[in-house]
Amino acid sequence: MYKVPSFTPTWHHSPATIMDPLIPSLSAQNKTVLVTGGGSGIGKATAIAFAQAKARAVVITGRTQSSLDSAKSEIEEAARVQNNRDFQCVAFCADVADSKAIDDVFSQVVQKFGRVDVLVSNAGYLDENALIAESDLDDYWQCFETNVKGALIVVKAFLKTHPQLQSTTATPTETSKPVIINISTGAAHVSPHIMIRFSAYASSKLAAWHIFDFLQAEEAQTLSVFNLQPGEIPTAMTKKGHNNLAKDDVRLPAHWCVWLAAKAETDAAFLRGRFIWANWDLEELLSRREQVEKEDLLKIALSGWGEEFVRNYVD
Repeated sequence: MYKVPSFTPTWHHSPATIMDPLIPSLSAQNKTVLVTGGGSGIGKATAIAFAQAKARAVVITGRTQSSLDSAKSEIEEAARVQNNRDFQCVAFCADVADSKAIDDVFSQVVQKFGRVDVLVSNAGYLDENALIAESDLDDYWQCFETNVKGALIVVKAFLKTHPQLQSTTATPTETSKPVIINISTGAAHVSPHIMIRFSAYASSKLAAWHIFDFLQAEEAQTLSVFNLQPGEIPTAMTKKGHNNLAKDDVRLPAHWCVWLAAKAETDAAFLRGRFIWANWDLEELLSRREQVEKEDLLKIALSGWGEEFVRNYVD
């Protein structure tokens, strides 16, 4: 059994108190949050965390109506317990790969709440984990339909609701920049030798990660984009991937999302466009801010090539 290396000395399986959604400084008050794949697992936990953080509305999407209805009840109960009286939760049965359905979701949300302040792109698909030679093409490609095309459809629908994000010369007219959090996976960058049989999922997630990288570069002045590896959470997807060792608390990535959204323009600003593992210790990560920025760490790169060129070009 291998041990995954950590960027911070401390490794967490459950969320630290520094990112508890009940902390007043992490309040999502007056914000509308949309979570794809919000009917179960990480998506549902994230929606619950934002309800606890006093978001004014949480919107969830998914493909199974019964799961969405059940999640909606849990999310509303979490808001009620925290006395979030004016809170609203809306659920839409929609496939992220269906552009018409997703456009309709965002249109209805904007009509009802005015805008989406935080987008958590969480919906994903995992294939049957076959070797490339033995894989079923349709099942393999479904990873790209959901994890790449689906993510792109959701992002484009989100951008349409923020006209200022579609102009290279426009400046934000809102009190804070919109936030997008891409729920990714360590499989996107871990060596294939460790992730044999995960080529479809890993490759599609890497492609999506790069799309979010481009999005941050294109909207550097108007949008905050983060990429988060959620940890090994015992969900239906991890069971499908035969990961019986998943033991991280589902609240781990959920609380990270709340913290990133609340601190996007302050403490978390240096993490925009970078890749974070939810298991890392937040305080230790913050202590390495200068190093991360100076060496431009936690980004997609070709190791051993062009570091100085890229650094000079970007600057």
